[in-house]
Amino acid sequence: MCGFLLKHKRLWLYATFPALVGSVIYILWRPDSLIMFQWISFFGISALVNSIRRVAASVAKFLPRWVIFSLPNALWILSYTIIVSAFWKTEKKGVEKTVWLLSPIILGTGYELMQLVQVIPGTFCLFDIAFVLGGTLLGYTAGVINLKEVIQDEKGRSEVPGFASSVRSIPGDGMGEQ
Repeated sequence: MCGFLLKHKRLWLYATFPALVGSVIYILWRPDSLIMFQWISFFGISALVNSIRRVAASVAKFLPRWVIFSLPNALWILSYTIIVSAFWKTEKKGVEKTVWLLSPIILGTGYELMQLVQVIPGTFCLFDIAFVLGGTLLGYTAGVINLKEVIQDEKGRSEVPGFASSVRSIPGDGMGEQ
């Protein structure tokens, strides 16, 4: 999988960005009682993070609750789904592929359902499930479309729809004929 991501660097960027945004939201506006703040303390960056949180606190009152409490999980699911869908796009149908493609939905909704029956701490929220499903659908779409564009780009075709269907190389330029 690492080789796949290294080969498709743009896909890696598309998948990483939502996860980073979700993490920043968590760090800036989620309660500091979460276990991740113990990790922040362990790494000795509590003072830095707390000063950033103090500055960001004034913004929180303008944000809808779903941005703070539902969006981060949806962004993480989106990132995971982009990678999984792109990675498995070229594989033939099979049980293993099906399990991997369903894993974002299983993990995301499973996490919420375990909160509902109090197997894990947290607050069950139907809004969170809707965000998980939305993040999954968007991730599948982005993963499949992006992989198609990346592969076309590697073959020398234009990424801009309607601009040019393909770009031919100049003979002798070392790029090869198409």
